[in-house]
Amino acid sequence: MIATHGNTQLGGDDFDKAVADEIKKKIQKIHPEVKFESPESKLILKRTAESIKKNLSFSTETFTPKELPHMELTFDGRFKIEEFENLIDPMIEQTLLKVVITF
Repeated sequence: MIATHGNTQLGGDDFDKAVADEIKKKIQKIHPEVKFESPESKLILKRTAESIKKNLSFSTETFTPKELPHMELTFDGRFKIEEFENLIDPMIEQTLLKVVITF
């Protein structure tokens, strides 16, 4: 079956980006000077987000600490399934709404 309605491009990368953005917000709340502009920091965010997403497939909470050595700080990596669901719900709801409208 080929999807023709909804967001046919929606996938894991979108969820990873939502988690990465949330990690940035959490860190910048404590360290507002941190900008995450270097390729290294962006890669660490992306990999941490992927790891969190995968770990939440097996657990309701994950602890994925990461060091950001070039910034001399550590992210504790605590993330709950509820946080993840709240981040991705708008994307899923938007897609489901388009599917319902189609039928």
